[in-house]
Amino acid sequence: MQIISDLQNYMEYRSQNLLFKFEGTTEACLHNAMVLRNFNFDLSKAILAQNKSQVMFGSEFKDPSLLEELLKDHLNWSKLRQILSSGAEFSLEPLSNDDRIQDLEYHLNRSNHKSALKNSRILDDLINKDIRHGFALPLPIETYKEFKNTSIAPLGCQEQETINAQGEHVPKYRMTHDQTFPGPLGKSVNLRVIKEAYIASSSARSFITLLTYNDVLQKQKSVCVNLILTQHTVDVI
Repeated sequence: MQIISDLQNYMEYRSQNLLFKFEGTTEACLHNAMVLRNFNFDLSKAILAQNKSQVMFGSEFKDPSLLEELLKDHLNWSKLRQILSSGAEFSLEPLSNDDRIQDLEYHLNRSNHKSALKNSRILDDLINKDIRHGFALPLPIETYKEFKNTSIAPLGCQEQETINAQGEHVPKYRMTHDQTFPGPLGKSVNLRVIKEAYIASSSARSFITLLTYNDVLQKQKSVCVNLILTQHTVDVI
């Protein structure tokens, strides 16, 4: 517990050497394109040049050297430390240059899903919110040609419901990035994932343990427990 307390109380100060502009404007798009051109559109090199800013790999977490004492005995700590220090790599089956060009041209002509077109104003607000928080980098559409091994996937804007502070059901919209959409080649990003290159998820084992624990508690009639399960998803763009 002392280790966790020390981590919570540690204040890390980052000097700002941010080169990108996170604004939903044409000026910001052109500026970011110029920054990337200085690095031959190698995004990793551009990020490393901003290693004291919020775009640096693992910047949302404590420094790995500080987390070491807490997580050093975890089965996958060495891999996690590498990701926090150098970013994550996503292993995909490669496409030939001709196939990639065909796929890119198809997606550019097709545009986004109907839900995105229907809810375009809401989608714009969601995208601009991501930009302001530094989760999305605005660029001119033409720059897709400059990046190596580019893939494009359509956006969607799904209408859902949530509960407000008064317990009322209210509409909520969620932006989706459809990496399962196959395009003309039938080779979506998700279908090209090389599964053997990834560490197997252990969530299934945790879920079984949770159900067993719940069963034990339910058999103790004097104990009343409410279990709340949450699902968290990560969009990799």
